Order: sequence, then C-alpha cells, then structure tokens
Amino acid sequence: MRLFFGILYSVLILAACQPDTATDKKTATKPAAKTSEKTDTFVPPNEPHKLKDYLEALDRAETQKKPLLAFFTAYRGCKLCPKMEKEMLQNPKVKKFIEDNFIFAYLYVDDPTPLQEIEFYENEEGKMVKTRGARLLDMQKEDYRSTNRPEFYVVNENEYIFAASAYETDPEQFINFLKAGLKSYQPGN
Repeated sequence: MRLFFGILYSVLILAACQPDTATDKKTATKPAAKTSEKTDTFVPPNEPHKLKDYLEALDRAETQKKPLLAFFTAYRGCKLCPKMEKEMLQNPKVKKFIEDNFIFAYLYVDDPTPLQEIEFYENEEGKMVKTRGARLLDMQKEDYRSTNRPEFYVVNENEYIFAASAYETDPEQFINFLKAGLKSYQPGN
C-alpha cells in the first residue's frame, strides 16, 4: 500500500510541474509572468538578490569551501516552483540554514536571457541552445539526469552530487535533506 501511495504522490508531483496548456484566456485570473507590450515575450523579474549564474555559484562554492545548493526552478509552467519559493525557502529556519551553510543558486530553466553567439551550441537532441535557460535545462538533463522542477541538488565545486530532493512541504524534512547533504559533502571530489 505504501508503494501505491508513493507512486501516486510522484505522479501528482510530476503532473503539477507540467506546463499549463490552458488556451482559454477568459478563464485566466492573472498572468503568470510579465510580458513586453511590443514583443509579447516573457520578461523575468529583476531579482538582484538571487544568484542565478551556475558557474559563478560553483566558483563561490570553491572559494568559500561550502557546498552548492542548486535549485532548478522555472518562472512559468511549474505550479509548485513559486509555492516552494514562497512557503519553504522563505521559512525563517530554512532560509537561515541555507544562508549559513550553502552557496545557493536559483537556476531558472526558462530564463530567456540570450547567450552570446559564441556560446551557442547544438545539444545531443540536435537543438540549438541559445538562451541561459535552455543551457540550464540541457545541463540538468545531461549532468543531473532529470527535468523535474522544483528540484534541489547539494553538490561540490566539481559538481559531485551529495544529495537530491524534489518538492517538499515540511520544513523539518527539507532541513533534514540539507543536513544530509551537508554531512556527506566533501570539497574537491
């Protein structure tokens, strides 16, 4: 019976993280993200307090001898991502534990920020990667073997994974995940 509910829970979590395909604009109560009036393209919010550059986060982790907490998330299409940010990551105990023990990177897989042309590449699926978000999604698929969101990884500066977790609703359980990652963390593996 436990297995059944575990599978059911996983299916529900994955379903909640799928893009919203509703096309009836009359039923939408408010837009999920800001758009530019001229181009009608997504404009991510200005969030200077969030470290969003993966390579910079790895460098900080190496310099400060702390593990990196990589948070794969999305601005749009993931119903659980903003809930996780608001309810879990703003919890005072969780927030303090992360600030004291980790370099924390918000990795938005739908970030439309264009890469410089020299950084463009073709991924294993034959698609041209031209944005920061596409590069992060490709990295999550290739290096972390996942496309789930929200998803957290505790890694060192060499990208060795010490712990992983998806959506969690209990702050104590989430802190236990962080503690397990911290306990097993070894710099330079």
